[in-house]
Amino acid sequence: MKSNLSISSIAHETKLHVEKGSVLKASCVLDVHGYIKGNIKGTSVKIGPKGKIDGNLNCNSLEIYGEFTGNGEVVELKVFKGGKVKGSLSYNTIVVEVGATISGPMKPIEKDQVLLIENK
Repeated sequence: MKSNLSISSIAHETKLHVEKGSVLKASCVLDVHGYIKGNIKGTSVKIGPKGKIDGNLNCNSLEIYGEFTGNGEVVELKVFKGGKVKGSLSYNTIVVEVGATISGPMKPIEKDQVLLIENK
């Protein structure tokens, strides 16, 4: 398995809707500058300053410069200045920069990881 993940970008003004009951699975760095609505399971997700994700998310690494709305479980969470979280996220480690906005419960993962997006 190679350690350098490829990058897949969702360009600015691109809108991607994942069908209800389906999951977008990304084994690359998912670099979001547009809008994704739906459930995502990925290795590494980065939401750019104009990017937005609305849905349930399960990934190893999440960097938020834009906006995330929904629920999820992330091993390593970073919310940067200007980043917004609306919803509930569980994490192993968290970094929040001054100027980030978090609305909703944030809690450490205290049990075996559960894939929240698998619930229907």
